[in-house]
Amino acid sequence: LHTASSKGHEAIVRLLLDEGAKVNVQGGRFGNGLQTAIWLGHEAIVRLLLDKGADVNLRGGKYGNALQAASSKGHEAIVRLLLEKGAYINMQGGYYGNALPAASSEGYEAIVRLLLDHGTDINIQGGVYGNALQAASSRGHEAIVKLLLHKGADINMQGGYYGNAPSHTFRLMNTCLRILYNLPRPKGYAALLSLFFVGASLIVADFIHTNWWRELPLPWLQ
Repeated sequence: LHTASSKGHEAIVRLLLDEGAKVNVQGGRFGNGLQTAIWLGHEAIVRLLLDKGADVNLRGGKYGNALQAASSKGHEAIVRLLLEKGAYINMQGGYYGNALPAASSEGYEAIVRLLLDHGTDINIQGGVYGNALQAASSRGHEAIVKLLLHKGADINMQGGYYGNAPSHTFRLMNTCLRILYNLPRPKGYAALLSLFFVGASLIVADFIHTNWWRELPLPWLQ
């Protein structure tokens, strides 16, 4: 069932179910047939499995549950279908923790809006990034970061690998500065000026002032 679902073979999936295959059988990378079909975007098979009794909130697999799998891959129509079928919008588990950080991390703004419109907890904790705001910040999705902040996301919420969203942004900038500082002067200087004009003015200005003009390394670059 998992294999047929992953390959999009609707007729074979239907045949297997008619012959008694258990629709909620567990196993494999995605946990069950429903998540497998969802991850690969086979909407017709998703509908078939749900019609045959697939548990929309069955736990398991890399993404923890069906809604998170659909959100992480940007399958908006499937996300809508799962919500209509009773998917728990704040269900925890899996790599991202829940559906909102999954969509936020991968840059699917329409799905983020959809989940927020359906009442998802914007500050719910869990997963590798800790929360949706940190997930969006980690991947540079500015529009989603602005949306989450506008909707009340806690900018100082702790959790995840980097602790909070500002810390993650700072660490990314730190990495960029390390690389640019080690470039030949003309090339590195031009790159730092580019960063200055795209919004890193305070950090870059301080970096140029204390390093290239004075040749002194910043403590946080040690």
